[in-house]
Amino acid sequence: MADAMTQKQLVKLEFSLKSFHENIGRMKRETEEEVLKILKAGASAYASSMQRHSPPCLGKKNLDPLYYGNGVWYRASEPSGRARHGRRQVYDLVALARSGVRFRSYYGRLAREGWRYMILIRRPKKTMKRILCKTEREAAVYAHETYRGITRAAWGLNIPSLSGRLPPAFSDLVRQRPKIKSLTGTGRVTMDTHEHTVRIENSVLSGSESFLPDSDTNASLAAVRSMSDLMERYFKRKRDL
Repeated sequence: MADAMTQKQLVKLEFSLKSFHENIGRMKRETEEEVLKILKAGASAYASSMQRHSPPCLGKKNLDPLYYGNGVWYRASEPSGRARHGRRQVYDLVALARSGVRFRSYYGRLAREGWRYMILIRRPKKTMKRILCKTEREAAVYAHETYRGITRAAWGLNIPSLSGRLPPAFSDLVRQRPKIKSLTGTGRVTMDTHEHTVRIENSVLSGSESFLPDSDTNASLAAVRSMSDLMERYFKRKRDL
């Protein structure tokens, strides 16, 4: 009896950590999803800001409908400097023929043949295109640039591949210039989910444009503000649990 009383009582304790590990896994997945959501928001904010702070109409929310008020620019002299590039210039052939510019006899011959306006389309690394028109209305149509704003659009046309939708700043631009939407090859957006980084490329630009440093600063601040707001909301939700 005494021997039985002195025997040690062994207690076997079993405890499963399965639910603990499941919760840890769930929290990791939620955190990763939140990080990616924050990155996407930052990328959209950056691209939207760069869109606004890129030419044409640098700093303006929307593009002017046309380069020139009524789509026609009357100028009797030959263009010079920056005016030579990137614009559709409409010339009054009668005014040119009566002026002292070079080739006025050529302009006069075109005017006598019934042409009143000449549109010159200068395109980078491409042959200049000439269009002759007989009416101001026809000239105004050709003066409208279908792809104007492509420098801006290139920042965000591919954002939907990242976030699933086109940011409002680019939706407005596409509404003004519908054909721009098809030019997705002008930019690129990639995300590295392991490094938690997003890379946005604009192949329309050479990278040496003078406006880029200031525009990049503004866009980076916009991205930081957007991401900070989302992080604050996330932490608040966790504190309130």
